[in-house]
Amino acid sequence: MQQSPNLLVVSNGESPQANGVRLHKTSHLLQAESSSVVTRRKPLGAMDTDLIRLIGQHLRGLGFVHSIDALVEESGCSLENIATTNFRICVLTGNWKQADKALDEVSSLLVDPVSINNLRLLLLEEKYLELLDSNRDLEALHCLRQEIAGLPLHKHERTQKIHQLSSLIMCQNAAELRRAANWAGVKGGSREHLMDNICGFFPANIMLPPKRLSRLLQQATEYQIEKCNFHCVCSNADNYSLLTDHICTRDDFPASSVYTLADHSDEVWFLQFSHDGQRLVSGCKDGEVIIWDITGQPKKHHSIKTSYASGVTYIAWSPDDSLFIVCGSDDSSEAIVYITESGEEKCRVHQTSEDCPTCCAWHPDGSKFYVAGTRGQFFECSSRDGTVLGQYEGVRLRCIAVQPHTNNVLAADTHCRVRSYNFQEHTANLVIQEDHPIMSFTLSKCGHYALLNIANKGIHMWDLMGLPLPCLVRRFSGVTQGFCTIHSCFGGLNDNFVVSGSEDNNVYVWHKKREYPIAILDGHVRTVNCVSWNPVRHSMIASASDDTTIRIWGTRLQADKQQRCLEEREAKMITEDRKCHLRDQASSSSSNSHDSLPEQDSTERRPGDSGSIAQVSVSQVMSMESNEEAAGQHSSSATSEGSGESFITSSSGVQLPQELVRSASQESTDDSIAL
Repeated sequence: MQQSPNLLVVSNGESPQANGVRLHKTSHLLQAESSSVVTRRKPLGAMDTDLIRLIGQHLRGLGFVHSIDALVEESGCSLENIATTNFRICVLTGNWKQADKALDEVSSLLVDPVSINNLRLLLLEEKYLELLDSNRDLEALHCLRQEIAGLPLHKHERTQKIHQLSSLIMCQNAAELRRAANWAGVKGGSREHLMDNICGFFPANIMLPPKRLSRLLQQATEYQIEKCNFHCVCSNADNYSLLTDHICTRDDFPASSVYTLADHSDEVWFLQFSHDGQRLVSGCKDGEVIIWDITGQPKKHHSIKTSYASGVTYIAWSPDDSLFIVCGSDDSSEAIVYITESGEEKCRVHQTSEDCPTCCAWHPDGSKFYVAGTRGQFFECSSRDGTVLGQYEGVRLRCIAVQPHTNNVLAADTHCRVRSYNFQEHTANLVIQEDHPIMSFTLSKCGHYALLNIANKGIHMWDLMGLPLPCLVRRFSGVTQGFCTIHSCFGGLNDNFVVSGSEDNNVYVWHKKREYPIAILDGHVRTVNCVSWNPVRHSMIASASDDTTIRIWGTRLQADKQQRCLEEREAKMITEDRKCHLRDQASSSSSNSHDSLPEQDSTERRPGDSGSIAQVSVSQVMSMESNEEAAGQHSSSATSEGSGESFITSSSGVQLPQELVRSASQESTDDSIAL
């Protein structure tokens, strides 16, 4: 197709049809605009120069070579000096002999000139692997013996590297070589990866760090996410736009009540999501434990009536969610392990009648668990049969938790402190000391932070990895905390949020780095005893209350969807009720018609009389309908609301659906014809 002379096609330099974007501009206008741009150009500052270099590096990574040339020519800025450019080209083209010479030219630019031998080792290692990959084993062996072995490195380091590389000669094929050396190959970008490693040996102003612009943009995005109060769901980085600041609204946060579970008959004291996020377990004051399936709409999986007459105080899932431990109040003398799938009891922990295990925790490997109470018992037990493997005497504990990747058990006692216990070494060390009673505490997934519910003081967050000692990081305000046991927890993406119940019937949510709550969830009518944040589905929170209910909190979209489902279900039930009511009315009218007919002796009735009776009753109804319609005084036609069905109201007050009357008339006519 012929192209207009003043039609400009903007492309990426490959072909006029590369992107199909066309700008209709005359040549003199384009010249005028170009000249105006030139006259308005400002002197480039240091930041402008750095930005141009970063843009050029990013374009080079995308393969826009001609765009880089145009950028360098117009700006007058070079991405790097000639020597480093020559060295880069030699490495990327695999010209190892010239690369070694170019390395000598840039050696004076290194951060540490002594590291030149380490650079040579990287170059020779890539050369050696490429020779093996191309089946040039003799040349590879010469490179190993003459070049790599001759490098002036530390003897132990050189010997270890030679042994490692020499073992690769035994690889049978290229795939085995790449797997054994953890090497991508030339086509897989091994030279580009080598160049990224080499950049670390040079100052940033000499050779730019790899993918520096992308890293800066990623840091900016992470900073915006960190400042966002309601960002709790992991999403792909490609979904974030660089054109606008990132912000999440309250509608994207689990702050709306989606489901209310009312199957418990008494106060709900504890609940917890399973590690896979598919189940929820709850314990009640009357001793009932319910396992909920929450893969879809929450439903009861099974219910367990435990022997804890005074209530269930704590439940802990095993690491693989196949088992869970249940503990009771102070008057219970045992802890029970149940099988999740069947709800059957597996084993019990019972030493003496004086024991009162009220809290529990699992070891990370699932082979054992720990139970403790306020009467001085602290046991380490086997998960196979509940056998006591070790114990501490005389420690009165309110709550325990196991630090990840360690054998240390953190325990809050009645002396306002948290201590670390090790059953293997039988040691106990002070970790945290508070001024008021610690009612409960929990750990973050990484074990870095501890969250303590303090009587009359609210919630405190401690940094357990603080140097030189653990330190108090933040006091969260807003929650009402007396001497009731309220369980709070971390949650959301990267455990960035803290959620807790309260004695004022609300659920409070804080960002981990904010003192004041970002959301207050109301809906319960009595004290909220426990909350749990789904570890997989970050847009789901569960809360348990003294009002005997469990509430599942989600986003506004989830709540609106559930509300629509409830309305549709209710409308369907109303429609079904109306249909049943109309059928009952029709049945009643039919029986009344039969009762109004003259009685006949059954012995004188001939075959077909039943059809005649039906015909007479329907004809009477039809006659009644026609007469009342003609009179217009004793009958009326109406339409039931919502259903659109019309019915006839006779003078006797009986309502008959028109469709039913017509159907019965047709049936009676068919019976008469048959007779």
